[in-house]
Amino acid sequence: MTSLLVLDVLLLISLIISCYLTRDILAPSVVTTASFFFSSICCTIGYGHWHNITLSTFTIILIVGSVYLFCAFSIPITHIYKNKHIKAKTENNSILYTAPPTKNWKVILLLIFIIVVSTLYLNQIITLINAQGHQNYTVIEKLKAYRGSYILNAKNDGAGINVVIGQLRNLIDAIVPMLFFEFFREKKLLGKFNYWLLITLVTGLFSSFVSSGRTLFFTYILSGLVLYVYFFRFQNKKVTSKTVTIFCAFILGMLFLVFALNALLKRDVALSFIDYISFYFGSSITNLNAFLAKPYLGEGETLNGISKIIHTLGFTDAYIPPKNDWIEYGNSDIYSNIYTALKAYYTDAGVVSVIFYVFIFSLAVSFLYKKAEGLRHPLLAVFYSIIFDTLVDQARREAFFAYFLRISLPITLVALWLLYKFLLSQPILKISHEKTTRGCTNKKPLEQ
Repeated sequence: MTSLLVLDVLLLISLIISCYLTRDILAPSVVTTASFFFSSICCTIGYGHWHNITLSTFTIILIVGSVYLFCAFSIPITHIYKNKHIKAKTENNSILYTAPPTKNWKVILLLIFIIVVSTLYLNQIITLINAQGHQNYTVIEKLKAYRGSYILNAKNDGAGINVVIGQLRNLIDAIVPMLFFEFFREKKLLGKFNYWLLITLVTGLFSSFVSSGRTLFFTYILSGLVLYVYFFRFQNKKVTSKTVTIFCAFILGMLFLVFALNALLKRDVALSFIDYISFYFGSSITNLNAFLAKPYLGEGETLNGISKIIHTLGFTDAYIPPKNDWIEYGNSDIYSNIYTALKAYYTDAGVVSVIFYVFIFSLAVSFLYKKAEGLRHPLLAVFYSIIFDTLVDQARREAFFAYFLRISLPITLVALWLLYKFLLSQPILKISHEKTTRGCTNKKPLEQ
């Protein structure tokens, strides 16, 4: 118990320092520290309930050292870009006001796309599970079976799904954040409440349950939260006690939703709400401790996406996914296979690779955040909202490098750019009027 309290205190110190230096709850350093601090608190709460584990000194040093390093790399970037951010609040944002509201036919077209693609994807899953002899299962039970046989089995992840349908479903991951962006833009800046946007957005949110369950659903929710904060700040609104209350209620509501969705998704949970939440977010700490007791190196888990891309392109016959063994806690029949992002970093080259990947992650996400801040680059703001969950979830798993090292990334980026142009009625190829009239500004117009 003492080791857990030591970890809690050290991470709390980092959180306080990050908040004081950045004064920004969405700053990457604050989010990272808060993520690990919350997992540590959950692990502490779970002590004596689902575990009785004492953390090793090395585990504490690795976690705290990585978080402090992330902050040391990230916070200076926050201050370097601080003055530019203040100036950018009044520049290069005209499109947010000048672009007309999205026409309903465009939104309805996206709604039809989401419904059709989700239906085709669901049909693929049902066909796969029926082939296993489970024709009598309900749709929810078939989704659960698919999750167990394919999603949780890294070797079979995505197997059996038509490649075209799979890529079309990935486009929804770009559509939903863009819908959030346009909904907030019209609601907060143009004073228009678009019901078609809301209906399509809700449809996109619930389409996530067809593929990976609640993980993707909460990724979408986090994306919307980030964009909401961006627009909130863009309007120069002040943070009040009401704002803080709403934010805390939102976080608590998300935690209840994590637990409540178990019943909807037919997942048997023998834990109370407190025990389940503490296990869901805290078991990554105890799992990392178990891994560090008997570590293995040279597996290349962080850059495993490169191997998967090479295999997908047909250059290799076999693909070896990251090794995340399930760990059972006592005789309670509860298992966990999350180890924090640090486990993936450590397997490459030990402490050296941890420092290297933390450095790359911190710099990349911090630069992107500051570039997008103030909505001076609206499309970058949408993209940052998409990858925000990789920042939040690093206390549970490695997701940042996995997101960028995938074969479908170029398709996602192009789709996001086209959607931005499509919804905001912007020309795909824009020829500057200034360039076309350069050299002719002093010529008199022809007389009629």
